[in-house]
Amino acid sequence: MVTAMCLCCYYFTRDKSRIGNLTVPWGTWLVLRYHMGTVAFGSCVVAVVRLIRAYITYLEKYAGGGNSRLKKLILRCLQCFMACIERCIKYINFNAYIQTCIWGTSFCVSGFNAFWLIFRNIARIAAVAGVTHFLSFIGKLAVIMGTAGSFYYVMDAYFGDLVTSLTLPTLIVAFLATFIAVMFFEVFGMGTAVLLMCFIADEEINKDDPDKCFAAGDLKAYLSKHGKSRKKPKASEAKK
Repeated sequence: MVTAMCLCCYYFTRDKSRIGNLTVPWGTWLVLRYHMGTVAFGSCVVAVVRLIRAYITYLEKYAGGGNSRLKKLILRCLQCFMACIERCIKYINFNAYIQTCIWGTSFCVSGFNAFWLIFRNIARIAAVAGVTHFLSFIGKLAVIMGTAGSFYYVMDAYFGDLVTSLTLPTLIVAFLATFIAVMFFEVFGMGTAVLLMCFIADEEINKDDPDKCFAAGDLKAYLSKHGKSRKKPKASEAKK
């Protein structure tokens, strides 16, 4: 939530030079001051679903004994259904938090707005999400292999005579590199999703006047071109 708030502050600030290290404590203050109820409610919904899944698991383990295959099948189906529900709720929570950071609305209103925003722009969001996941996978793989490979090469070149085996140290370094890479690219994925949501909201707010959009660079050029193409007169009007 804090990451999303900082990115929203960055996007919806026209003078980007005002964005600096103080943006993080400012975003943290906004979340703690105005949106802790939204965070708590979204977490509570996920917790309730997980509690139901845990209860179904308990029933499957103890009440699903014996030769009742139908009972086991029903409990397995319920477990699968609740797992799908949990994933959907997590996805809605993720986007609802972003909408809360953009508009300052409550959790339910943000979830509703997020659903319809995704529904209206499903193709673009799916495309960006696919590219983001692919780049994150390649990035994680490159960081892990590059770090572990560099560590092994340096240790073997300078300390090869002093160390019996480099396998365990290399695995430890690879584990630490995995942890750091996952954390970094999670922030990268969050940033991509938040900026995409901000861009779509900005596009819909200022669709009649792209010059008022907060986007900059290539996004600004895209909005300007897209807005001008919308304003082109029809053939009948052009003839008149």
